[in-house]
Amino acid sequence: WEGVRKYLESAGVKILYDQVASPDGSFLLAGRADAVNSRYNVKRKELEEILSGYDRALPTILMDHQPIALEKAQEQGVDLQLSGHTHNGQIFPLNFVVKALFEKAYGFYRRGETQYIVTCGTGYWGPPVRTTSRPEILLLHVRFKK
Repeated sequence: WEGVRKYLESAGVKILYDQVASPDGSFLLAGRADAVNSRYNVKRKELEEILSGYDRALPTILMDHQPIALEKAQEQGVDLQLSGHTHNGQIFPLNFVVKALFEKAYGFYRRGETQYIVTCGTGYWGPPVRTTSRPEILLLHVRFKK
């Protein structure tokens, strides 16, 4: 991870690691540390702590690698959460496993006023093959209500 982080930062990419940015002051873009980091004794902040001190009247987009604890985004008034991680199962029968593990393992979902998009991504985990999902790059056009 450190090598990837340094490479991205040297290319001018701003990594939001339990941080918030407001690119043009019209919305909040929050990025969470991956929940898997707990394996490396890295504790990620609570979403409420990450968003505290920011103008919560602004539309909020949350990037969280894994689509877990979706109710937290809803409770914090997040408008849109973007996630991945599941690869939509990638190989049969893992598609059934990820559907059992995650509230939403792939696609569009709504909980109250919060919208979620979970993509299967471009890569793979483990063997370089997919049988239950296709690689994808998501292009979003986001419009905020006034």
